[in-house]
Amino acid sequence: MKKLLSIAVVSALAAQVSLNAQEENKTMIITATKAKQEQSEITANTTIITSETIKNKHYTDITELLSDVSGVTFSRNGGIGRNVDLFLRGMGSNRTLVLIDGIRFQDPSSTAGADFANLMITDIEKVEIIKGAQSGIWGADAAAGVINIITKKAKDGFSSSANIEYGSYETKKYGANLGYKNEKFDIKIGASKIESDGFSAQAPKGEDIGDYEDDGYENTTINLKGGVTLGDGRLEGAYTSIDALGEYDSSSPDDDTMKSDTKDNLYTAAYLYSIGVNKIKVQNSVSTFKRDEIGTSWGVKLFEGDTNTIELSDEIAYTNNGTLIIGASNESYKAKYEDISGAKNSMTEKNSAIFITNTNSFGGFAISESLRQDNYDNFDNVITGKIGAKYTNSDWLFGANYGTAYNAPNLIQILNPWASPNTNLEPETVKSYDIQIGYDFLTVTYFWQKVENLVFWNDNGTVVDWSDYSTYGNMYDDFYDNGNGTSTIKGYEIELKKPLPLISSHLSANYTALDARNSDGEFLLYRPKEQLDASFDFYGIDSLHIGAKAHYVGERYEKDDEQGAQTGKYTIYSTVANYDINKNTRVYAKIENLTDVEYQIASGYAASERAFYAGIDASF
Repeated sequence: MKKLLSIAVVSALAAQVSLNAQEENKTMIITATKAKQEQSEITANTTIITSETIKNKHYTDITELLSDVSGVTFSRNGGIGRNVDLFLRGMGSNRTLVLIDGIRFQDPSSTAGADFANLMITDIEKVEIIKGAQSGIWGADAAAGVINIITKKAKDGFSSSANIEYGSYETKKYGANLGYKNEKFDIKIGASKIESDGFSAQAPKGEDIGDYEDDGYENTTINLKGGVTLGDGRLEGAYTSIDALGEYDSSSPDDDTMKSDTKDNLYTAAYLYSIGVNKIKVQNSVSTFKRDEIGTSWGVKLFEGDTNTIELSDEIAYTNNGTLIIGASNESYKAKYEDISGAKNSMTEKNSAIFITNTNSFGGFAISESLRQDNYDNFDNVITGKIGAKYTNSDWLFGANYGTAYNAPNLIQILNPWASPNTNLEPETVKSYDIQIGYDFLTVTYFWQKVENLVFWNDNGTVVDWSDYSTYGNMYDDFYDNGNGTSTIKGYEIELKKPLPLISSHLSANYTALDARNSDGEFLLYRPKEQLDASFDFYGIDSLHIGAKAHYVGERYEKDDEQGAQTGKYTIYSTVANYDINKNTRVYAKIENLTDVEYQIASGYAASERAFYAGIDASF
């Protein structure tokens, strides 16, 4: 703990910075209840990353952005575009529902659920992170929480912007946006591209990553968003396309045959109609995922996933401080694959649901209650719920939430094309609560989660040498299984946000302590026991912003029960400088891994050395 405190003092500190904390509290949030509410009216533990923060920090991908949030950690198999496992309060990626403009970004053909590796920063208005069990509102996949990435809408009249960045590893980023809006119609289209020679995905610890062949990456993301007023109603739509190609290593650091070609498409159309105190919305959202493993000589060659959701909801403002949201949805999921021999298999899942959420706020108090019933084809029907309360005044904050969740296995886990299928795989059930206390600039949150039937990879004691294809046959009796007993994940988060007006600065930091154990009491793999993020932002010189950041990861291991390689105990420093040439043009430079620390997030996989980047943003 002394080391953590010294890091906090020496680095000067920060995380998800908003220039004005009071302004951030007034940000309207839609993810917590599916209705627009001010942050002060939300009982759930919520973090908002605003476009201003994104503009100042110049994040490259969503994983980098989320790593600044308390309670969020991740593991990555190499550099940008490599496989990412994200943990929200110690729970894995497939327990966190990810939305892009409200569209489910959950791939039934991926064991990870959401593909964080290929989520780049585009023209984002804000990112809403809702922590704790949210199945009572959103259904399955939301056992750990919900992350909603909301892209920008068009501004009045014609508007456009462009950006370009160049940096280490021959990394090039380009982006452009064009929009138009009048009283009845708006449309906006944006495109971004990143190309990088990268560095070797795999590398033995302690060796120079430059001694091995580079694993490149490229990603093109397109966003389209618009709407039109039709009488008393409004028709809205959004589309996101992600086309990515990433090289990776399979058998050795010099493997130059393996590539993953990913094509994701997300569509949504919604009609909104207001009548009296009712706001009625009908929405259809479709997500398609396709991943081709080029060069593979074992296992699966092609993965495909589809998600389709139709939802009808009614937001009823029955009093000035009371809102009731009722609705029903129909969901369908499909996963299919083809292995290198040409053999194919697939599985579908359908679910119908009804839900109701009530919220009230008065005199600094806010309360909310949610209830949802899901009716699955292949699993037992389930009722989940959530209740929360919060009190805030000018100085104090007190809040508490309790929720239950239901996490259905990803279909690919049941099919298990790598070894043995398990049609008896059961959903996980979760009970979750958190308690939050805040005073002025400091907030402390305690969280606790109890998981029954935790899904894990049962290797039957198999030992596989991943560099020797001949040993893969030992895996054929392995499968995804449910653990017996109860797994417990608990911890606390401390967040600090402090404007320093006398020196035109902002200080911010968060610290997370985590105790994540399976039903045998063994500490779960790749979860750090401690993590600290801290930064200092200076605005004291006209048109200039300078930021410094420290990211500390505590002790963690590559296997359960604190076994295998220890992949934590390091601190990464970075800095950024922004200069506004005029109100429409900004130049910037940033340095990542400032002190050139050698570390590995995942054992055997390389991480970036000291890296330099510079760019320009312009709007017209």
